[in-house]
Amino acid sequence: MKNTKVIRRTVYTALFAALAFVATVVIHIHIPGPGATGYVNFGDCVVLASGLLLGPIYGGLAAGIGCALGDAWYAHIIYVPGTFVIKFLMAFVSCMIYRLLSKNKNDYKLIPITVAAAIGEVIMVLGYLMYETALPGINFAAALIGVPANTMQALAGVVLSVLIIKIMKKTNLTDLIKM
Repeated sequence: MKNTKVIRRTVYTALFAALAFVATVVIHIHIPGPGATGYVNFGDCVVLASGLLLGPIYGGLAAGIGCALGDAWYAHIIYVPGTFVIKFLMAFVSCMIYRLLSKNKNDYKLIPITVAAAIGEVIMVLGYLMYETALPGINFAAALIGVPANTMQALAGVVLSVLIIKIMKKTNLTDLIKM
């Protein structure tokens, strides 16, 4: 029984990591302009959903691995470690906030999901601002250039993750993923 649980968690973690990777690299918009080398993507909706559905650790691992692989795919190697940590924290914290706000972790009510997703996205925007400020040759003013694009990505991540979770709940898919 214990081995079945470990296998199930591992499979769902790998599945959500793959979904995060695909949502990051397939559904993206490169940011044009001076000094901006990033992209806006829909990986965040999978990051937030993985945290809420898989729990803080497995959801965090799926989010971090999938999105970090997306950065590696686009040869943004300098962002891989930062992306792993930031996306892990997004999933981890959003899950913990959701659990604090929700009486039943499997009910997926609108307000707790939205608040948890919004806090997760604040972590993303501030995380990349801090990470980019720490990179060689990038000062705080230069790092601020990415904030508007990250904020747009954050808004899309909140809306889409809420929609995804609500659709999954309505179609009983959330019952299949119970960790």
